[in-house]
Amino acid sequence: MLSAAKEKRQHGSMQVPYSYYDCRMPDYFPGVPLHWHGEMELNYIKRGTGYFQYEDRLLTVHAGDIFLIQPNLVHAILPAEQESMFYDTIVFHQNMLIGGYDDRSYTEILQPFFSARRRIQVPVSPEHSGYAALSASVHQIFRCIRENSAVSDLLLKSELLRFFYLLAASPELCTDRPAVVNPCGGCKPALCARLYPGAVRGPDYHRGTCQAVAFEQKLFYELF
Repeated sequence: MLSAAKEKRQHGSMQVPYSYYDCRMPDYFPGVPLHWHGEMELNYIKRGTGYFQYEDRLLTVHAGDIFLIQPNLVHAILPAEQESMFYDTIVFHQNMLIGGYDDRSYTEILQPFFSARRRIQVPVSPEHSGYAALSASVHQIFRCIRENSAVSDLLLKSELLRFFYLLAASPELCTDRPAVVNPCGGCKPALCARLYPGAVRGPDYHRGTCQAVAFEQKLFYELF
């Protein structure tokens, strides 16, 4: 894991324990540089096509796709060439959902997701079985966020729990897979050049040592 890529931004507060982002690329920002954070991140692609670099994989996403980023896993986001990509994002900590660390629903279901011991197959696309229920759940999650009230926050918590229930009930979407230490193993040089236009490039650049300089990271945090 690249320590320099750890996100500095605090997501949420004691009163509102999550952060919501209405993301539009390249309208609001050109891309999200390589980073990681300790919270769970749920993305829903509303329009367009783009790329998620997720650990060592480069994945293409389209409108309707659901992309769950598990805690402490490096990722970056970019729209496809000559395209815009609009998507909703919620970033939240596991403490928002648990009543206790010892009950079996946490130890057997939630904790493996939040520790990334149980991995989610991403993106979850319309052709996947179980997509309809997961998509309905994601839409309800973002409706609650946009309502932005204490009452809707209560429904939001229950809907997030339902979302993880649906994932746990879909074994074809889950796998046990260790985290990848080399986050850039799946990078394509042209895409890396777009993600990190000012990156430091050495002889081991595409063996995992590429690292974005401060400009794009600073721009991203200033915009949000």
